Parts: sequence; C-alpha cells; structure tokens
Amino acid sequence: MKLFRWFFLVILPVTLLGLPVAAALTLLEDTPVAVKQKTATIADASLARAMGRQAVDKMLHATEPSELTFTQKDFNGLIALAMRAVARLSGTTTVNRLGLDAALTFKAPRNPIGNYVNFQFGLNPSPTGLDISQVSVGRLKIPGPMAITMMRTGINLILGNDEGTKFFNAIRSTRFTGTKMMLAFEPVPDLKGRLKKMSERLVDVRDRVAIL
Repeated sequence: MKLFRWFFLVILPVTLLGLPVAAALTLLEDTPVAVKQKTATIADASLARAMGRQAVDKMLHATEPSELTFTQKDFNGLIALAMRAVARLSGTTTVNRLGLDAALTFKAPRNPIGNYVNFQFGLNPSPTGLDISQVSVGRLKIPGPMAITMMRTGINLILGNDEGTKFFNAIRSTRFTGTKMMLAFEPVPDLKGRLKKMSERLVDVRDRVAIL
C-alpha cells in the first residue's frame, strides 16, 4: 500500500514534470543555426508559389517516368515564404554537386534553457531512391535511414495499404549539379486521391485530439 502511495504521490508527478523539462533540454539550444537575412517580397512569394504549383501539378498528372528540377533559389524562396508567415522562423538552403543541406531555426520565447529550436537535414546524391543524411532537431540526432523509415511508417499508418512505401518507391533517383537538384520519379496511380485521403485522415486525427 505504501509503495502505491509513494508511486502516485512522488514518482508519477516527478516523472510527468520531468518529461517536458527533458524535452526542452533536448530541443532548445543557445545558438541559432540559421539567421534571418531576408523577408520574402510579394514577387518572391509569387515565384515560390508558382514553383510549388508546377511541381505538384507535374506529379499529379504524370503518366510516365518524369523528373523535377529545383534550384537553390527555389528552395530559399520557399523558406522565405515560410518566414513571411512565421515571424520567428529563419532558414537557409545550400545546393551543390554534393547534395542539399537545409537549416531552420525557430526563435522560442525567452527562457533559462535555450532560445532556439534548430532543425537540420540534407539529401545526398542517390542513383536509387532517396538518401537522407542525418536529421537533427536540437540535440536529437536521427540517422538518415531511420528518418526515412519513420516517415514511411508514418504514412503507412495514416493511409494504410503500405501507401508510404509506394510513395518512397516511386522516387527513382536524386541528382545534383551546380545549384540544381533533379528528382526522378515514377508516376503514382491516383496520387490526387491518395493525397486527399491523407488530408482527410490528418483532419480526423486533429479533431479527435481536440476533443480529448
């Protein structure tokens, strides 16, 4: 009886209070990896949106193996667009023949643990599929293969029927030259319907969590 009382009065509260602190210590850092340099103009925002629409349209309507081309300017335009929407966000992307490296920083409210949440990831050239280099969120390091497995498993759980596996298997290769990235992919049958299904399930999960 004393053991149960000790558990509920001491151990459980300390554990519940300690989890957020442990998470904050892992995610928050003192130094940003990306410093805000430029806020997107209306022209930048228009170009970023147009690039995104063209890429999505090409993937949705592909009937044979195709390739998408993105430049470093395209990626930084998308980040600048995100920075325009989220004032505390900053980021930068570098693309060269060795691959892509991206760094994002969210400035947290001032606190004694750390003022920045840093996110970094990269893509390596790959003749077969997608090769993600190590992903980091704060001090948490996730090896590339594990990151791909986590994303694939997440989509599989949301959509079922191994849809995440099908998405990743559709990526044929990733090439880099100069400041450009070329992503070759196989068409995914009924991609529009699959994405709509994913959106509906995410909304359903959000509503269920909101009720709780």
